[in-house]
Amino acid sequence: MAAKVKAFDLLQAECERLHVESNKLQVGKEFLEKQLASKDSRIDELERANQELTNEMAGMFEEGFKEALAQASCENPGIKVSNCDPANHIVDGKVVPLDLED
Repeated sequence: MAAKVKAFDLLQAECERLHVESNKLQVGKEFLEKQLASKDSRIDELERANQELTNEMAGMFEEGFKEALAQASCENPGIKVSNCDPANHIVDGKVVPLDLED
């Protein structure tokens, strides 16, 4: 009977040790989940900032392109610029669609 009591006490001590270890692991898991959520939030923030900068740059490019067309029209009265846009370029003096595969 004493051996059974001793075995029971050892099992109980082991159970308590495992419970403490489980609690430590749970705290570690929660900490890592918070870090991951924080990093995900930062990634979303950076992606939004990147999109805003991309949109801003596209707007600036469009404004610059329109300004260049206006200057070309002033320098060359009567020039037809209605078919000019960023998707076209000049080849042999003609406005042709830009081939993005080149």
